[in-house]
This record gives sequence, structure tokens and C-alpha cells, in this order.
Amino acid sequence: MNKVPLIFLLFFTIIACQPEKPDRWEMAIPVIGSNSSPRATDLNQDGVQDIIVGAGRNEFQASKYGVIAINGVNGDTLWTYPCIDQIYGAAVFLDISKDGTDDVVMVGRDRQLFALNGKSGDLIWKYEIQSNEYDKLGLVRFNFYNPVLVDDYSNDGIRDLLVVNGGNVRAAPSDSINRYPGTLMIMDGANGDIIALDTMPDGRESYLTPTYHDFDGDGIKEIIFGTGGETITGALYITDEKALLANDISKSIKVLEINNGHGFIAPPVVTDLNMDGTKDIIALDHGGIITAFDGQTLQELWSRTVDNVELNAQPSVGNYNKDDIPDIFINGAEGKWPKNSGSAQFFLDGSNGEIMARYDIGCAGFASSISLDIDKDGIEEVLLPVNKYDCRRNNTLYTTTWLHLFEVDTAYQLTQTLIAGKNISSTPFIGDLDADERIDLVYIVNANVRVIYEFLGLRVKRLELDVRMPKEECWNQYLGPSANNVY
Repeated sequence: MNKVPLIFLLFFTIIACQPEKPDRWEMAIPVIGSNSSPRATDLNQDGVQDIIVGAGRNEFQASKYGVIAINGVNGDTLWTYPCIDQIYGAAVFLDISKDGTDDVVMVGRDRQLFALNGKSGDLIWKYEIQSNEYDKLGLVRFNFYNPVLVDDYSNDGIRDLLVVNGGNVRAAPSDSINRYPGTLMIMDGANGDIIALDTMPDGRESYLTPTYHDFDGDGIKEIIFGTGGETITGALYITDEKALLANDISKSIKVLEINNGHGFIAPPVVTDLNMDGTKDIIALDHGGIITAFDGQTLQELWSRTVDNVELNAQPSVGNYNKDDIPDIFINGAEGKWPKNSGSAQFFLDGSNGEIMARYDIGCAGFASSISLDIDKDGIEEVLLPVNKYDCRRNNTLYTTTWLHLFEVDTAYQLTQTLIAGKNISSTPFIGDLDADERIDLVYIVNANVRVIYEFLGLRVKRLELDVRMPKEECWNQYLGPSANNVY
């Protein structure tokens, strides 16, 4: 029997022949939507992990549903927190209140960065603009992008946050004047104070979630960050914690600059490609160029270009062929922003960057993928939300969305019933919420309107699969298993 029937039979069993009482629920709220990616932690201490998502109305609109905490058992709302504009970040967890329950840090548009009590949803702290001038402090007035946890530099027993702020949303795509330097900073996790800050060394905007890792094992953490946007050339840089703590990243090493009218938006991924025991860097230029670098020497390992495809989404990392070297899967948008049309998906061999397979499934969507070995054959499957509508005319009123599974030699629709709706950029979550050793899948569906970026209703879905959750690490959520771009 060949591969396709085996895959068909496997997933027919998963979806159609669920246990009598699988754990599943759906939570729905009208009017709002979400570009946030679900994260899980136990907020009410009942032994089942709960779900936290960011949300909001359309851009520039306030909502009482900025952050939503959802009971992992039944989908009931535990608490909500309002927003002045969309909250699109994935939750960062740390126990600020030191009560044994994770508290929640979230980010979004219009300089929103705040920490909420995990039990109650009450505000612990929020960022307030530090200067009305356009000096270094005053530049921290735009959108925040997903923080990553770093060491406790403030010595208060709470880990701190590495975070980027940047991007003037009111600047037109062709506008090169109303662009301001992005800022890279370390913020105190306990109270949101700025510990260290500097602007991008090239004076350009930044949208990229940074990476924090000790690549050479000398005890000093390196920081990878990037500049540029969809229509603005940028570069990929590396500095270290000492430079940032001294508020001076002007001497950062420029790892890559392509000068093709595109910058670095998708977070890089970090994994060991040359099997030397240390991590390497895979970076995505928005213009369709994927480059791998040795993490210690910064020498190029390989580079690959995908034509007429823009790269907004972070890759997933996994074993997608039969060797021991991690490979990557990329979801790209065909065409040119802001009028992207179709989607293109690529498997790249981690050893040399060769394209092992290409698919062109669905219309434009900017979600990142996740992966794990569902059928226990030693090869991981990739899971990705897919949208289908009139791609050429961008008519999204009649959009359907589903979850698609990809392998190098086949692709298959996981959720067999097409759902009326869309997923713009929310990465699904896979985990074992209730510790029953079965896979729990949590994903987001937004209601249809004619404009793909606009919202008219939100659904968060939990689906339990009758498949054992793997014990080994897998790329199970946005930014990877530890939420820091590292695999």
C-alpha cells in the first residue's frame, strides 16, 4: 500500500473515530478577532492548562476583549482585559506576583505592553511613554513585538524581558520619510521599567522578535535582531548582552544585508545544522531569501531563494526527512504586499538548503507552522492553517479555512469539515492540556468579512486527537517549544 492511502486511513481514524468522550470545546465572541497565537498554562490551579490569547476589534479600535483567558476544561472565559488597539502577541509567562501561578505579559499595537495577574486578570504593570520627544526613550511609542524571557538583570528574583518596539503604522508602504528607528531594550519583568535601550544601528524600523542565546558557550548571551520591513531594506545583526546593557549596540555585527527593498520580519530559528554541538541560525529575508549561518563563526552554511514569494512567517523546525539533521518548513505569501494572493509552502533540507518539496495550497495567510511526529514513523508532519477564497481579487467574504498536514511526499487536510472563516496569522498550539497523554490542538478561526485583515467574530477551538503526545521536544507553538526561537 502506498503512502497516500496510509495517511488517509490514519487521519480518518483520528478525526472520524475519536474516543467516545474526547475533550473538545469551542469558545465564540462576536465582533472581535485575533492575530495572536494561543499559549497554555494552568491559571486556576485545577490541573488542566488554560489558554490565553490576545484579541481586539479592527485596527485603531478599542475593545473590552484585549486578552482572553479560557478555561482549558470547557472553554469558559476565566477573565478578560481591555485594549486600546489589537493585542496580537503570544503570551509570555512568569510568576511576577510569586504566588505559584504564572502571570501573563502581552503586547500589541499602539505601544501596548503590560503584565496581568494570571489568577484574576488584574493589571500588574503597563508600559507608559517615557518622553514626548523623539529621542531614544521617546521612540518607544510604536508597536511592541513578542518579548522573550532573559536573565534577571535587575536582581529582583523575576526574569526580565528582551523586546523590540518599532514601525509607524501610519506611514504608507511607499513612504520613506515618516519612518523612525526601532528600539531594542531589556525591560524589568517585575515592573516594566526600562533597564537598557538603544536604537537600531542602521536607523531603520524593526518588527522582528529577537533571539537570546549563548552561541559560543562563553557565558555571555548573544542577541540576534533585525531591521527593515515589507518595503524597506534592512539587515540582520548580532550583538551581546553586555553591549545592550551599556545602551550601545552601534558596533553590532551585520550578519546579512541584501539591499532588495525588503527587511527581516519573520523571527529566525536557531538549531544545530552542521552537527557540531552548537546552535546555528536560519534567517528569512522578507524578499524570499533563506540563509543559514554557523552560530559560532557566522559563516554562511547555505542560502536559498524562493522567487515571487514573500516571507512573513517564522519557519517550523523538525526532522522532515530520514537524516538526523533538522530541516525547516516555510509558509510564504505569493505576490507583493499588501496585495499578496496565494500561498506557497516549502520543505528545505537542513543540511544544504535544497528544496525537498513545494506546495501551493490556499490563499494568502501569514500564520507560522508547527510540527510533530503524529504517525510515529520517525518523520515529523507539519500542521498549518490554510485559507481559501478568491485569491486574485482578494474577496474574502466567502473564505473557508482548515488545518492542513504536510510531509515531503504528501499533503492532507486534517480538519475535514471546511470552516467558514479565516486565519490571518495565528499559529496553532499543540500540547497535552490535561496530562492524559493525548494530543490537544488549539486553534483560532476569525469570521469572514471582505477585507482579510478585518474582524467580525472570534472562535477558539480545542480538539483532542486520539494520538499519544510525543515525549520528545517538537516545534509545538509560535516561537518554538521554549518560546525563544531555539530548537
